Amino acid sequence: MRRRFVPLFTILLTLALGTGLQRTGALAIKGYELHAGQTWIYNGFTTDSDGNAVQGSDVSPIRFTAGGGVRMEIVPGWEIAPGALLFRQEYLSLEAHDKTVPTQIESGSVLGDIASILTVIVGSPFLYVRPIPGTESLTVSAGASPSLVFRIPLSGIEGGRAGTVASYFVRQLRFVMPELTVQADYRFSQLFDFGVALRWFIPVYNAWDSGERTGFLDETMLHMGMVIRLHQ
Repeated sequence: MRRRFVPLFTILLTLALGTGLQRTGALAIKGYELHAGQTWIYNGFTTDSDGNAVQGSDVSPIRFTAGGGVRMEIVPGWEIAPGALLFRQEYLSLEAHDKTVPTQIESGSVLGDIASILTVIVGSPFLYVRPIPGTESLTVSAGASPSLVFRIPLSGIEGGRAGTVASYFVRQLRFVMPELTVQADYRFSQLFDFGVALRWFIPVYNAWDSGERTGFLDETMLHMGMVIRLHQ
């Protein structure tokens, strides 16, 4: 149960830190953001080391993702955007390979524990922001964040142990996924901006993971979505 509170605590701590800095004058809130889009999860373990198909391991899924955050200015041209994204995915624990992979409910519990998992991505991208030359309404931004990706067990499927499935992502720091992001925004009015963002979450833990070797980019995630920013 305590593991379920860790992502929530991290989100609240991130937002509280930003709010505290804003109140001290270190940061100025520019607006509050709503996010919606699709996240592609690369599954690099669909065949084993002998080239045989891995039963129950789904092709790289695409999941609807939503979330929110706040955009704050550090100094002109530099901003920070703490927030969170959420999506749900079914995962299968393959103990023989020491791997947990995206799956479908139809895979069957005979292959291992299957569970519905809520993924919570918490990040605070530091962004360099520039206006498009010749316009005051268009801006582009790019930056990076030491993001964390938490998998929260929701429920077991066909008798699967949800905690067992989710615990895989805690071991060997498999929740550490730094982020690179780019975004373009258009100011519609004094009330809100509309933007599109591309975010890449990098599974750096594959550099030291002792499980089945699947390549450095296994479990990488690409998120493409829309952003609505309500001005402060």
